[in-house]
Amino acid sequence: MARVPLVLIVSEHEWASRSLDSVLAPKGYAVLRAYNGAQAMERASGSNPDAVFIGQQLPDMTGNDLCRKLLIEGQVSKAAPLLVFGTDPATREDRISTLQSGGWDLLSLPLDPEELLLRLERYVAGKVEGDRVVEGGLVDPSTGLYSYEGIVRRVREIGSAASRFHRPMACIVFAREDESPAQSEADRDCASQSLASMMRAATRAYDVLGRIGPLEFVVLAPDTNEEGAGILANRIRAAAGSDPSLRPSIRTGVYAVDDLHEANLDPTEMLIRATMAARCN
Repeated sequence: MARVPLVLIVSEHEWASRSLDSVLAPKGYAVLRAYNGAQAMERASGSNPDAVFIGQQLPDMTGNDLCRKLLIEGQVSKAAPLLVFGTDPATREDRISTLQSGGWDLLSLPLDPEELLLRLERYVAGKVEGDRVVEGGLVDPSTGLYSYEGIVRRVREIGSAASRFHRPMACIVFAREDESPAQSEADRDCASQSLASMMRAATRAYDVLGRIGPLEFVVLAPDTNEEGAGILANRIRAAAGSDPSLRPSIRTGVYAVDDLHEANLDPTEMLIRATMAARCN
């Protein structure tokens, strides 16, 4: 089943948001609203909107400034159309300024619903296809978890939000011991898939799971301090201990901070430190 495309509407004017919502929602778009630039940055983080409509003037910044900020801080995909809109007729200078900021177009209200939907359909189709291609290289085919490249991207995304809002974050690495040389490739894959399944069952919906090497797996745990990370690691170890194919070959490395901003640490460094801890245990 195809996923529902998500549109973020950013405007301080309720009537403008409702007007766009009334066109988009009946055509199957999910709509998320924000009323200023700061709120838009927070809501875009992690939601991966397929398109963003941005008011030309917001209470805390201009629409063009928000386009730049969203792209510079990586809160939206570069393939997501950023459509700035205003009530005045758009001049050539206005359009050039919007394009220079990373916006795709400057629209003037009221909009033609039929033209808007036709444009958006093509824009979103390109965005969704781009996501599919990118995700194809970011997922481990054997386990369905994020690959190393995918985890590096996700640790940066989650770490960016944790640092911005002074939140805790934890990284837990599980390493399997080297298998017997006599073990077949099929048996190795089966053991890895078993561990992946146990990790899914023992973690929370918002934890991020990945396979970062042939024998190494990781859990990125947002809003989790060292104590919480220890509890989560023990829960996964207990689940793995019930599987004879994994017992007693699991080593664990944990690295957590109470406030990533105060720790002044690159999020990828957490992944490195947790990995090294698992290898040394």
